[in-house]
Amino acid sequence: MDMTKFRKVDGTLIPDVAEYIMDYIDSYDGHVELYIGTDSQSTRRKQVTNYATVICLHKTDSAGIGKGAHLIYNREKKYKIKDLFNRLWWEVEFSMQVANYLKEKNIYLSEKVISVHIDVSPDAKNKSNSVYKAAIGYVESMGYECKTKPDSPVASYAADMVCRM
Repeated sequence: MDMTKFRKVDGTLIPDVAEYIMDYIDSYDGHVELYIGTDSQSTRRKQVTNYATVICLHKTDSAGIGKGAHLIYNREKKYKIKDLFNRLWWEVEFSMQVANYLKEKNIYLSEKVISVHIDVSPDAKNKSNSVYKAAIGYVESMGYECKTKPDSPVASYAADMVCRM
């Protein structure tokens, strides 16, 4: 994933996402929680799969109570992926690329960890469950907190919204 293609919701390009996030965290005295999530959508006509990765900077007060959020996003296209497991796995992979990039750039939020939200279901009757165990194992083995449906709003809602824009 190209880390120079992140944008604010208004479309403004962010040339250095790591620097942008550090400045944002500093402007709120470190009272920011970081969530990353990706969603995808396949199109019929264009034979592509669109991916949207969102970084949510959730502002909190000193007691940890939420005070709003700021979203930045990146969109990628891949040749249409028809296999659901592979499409979902790429969602996880894009989120992990961002998380690892931020970790390499030394973006640590005190004792809080980066939380990766994945758009998969723990319920076996849902198709997205096919990648559930592998995805959680991958994310947690890399040292990140993993959230899945219904507790993964960055992947399930924010990235979904960006994917459809």
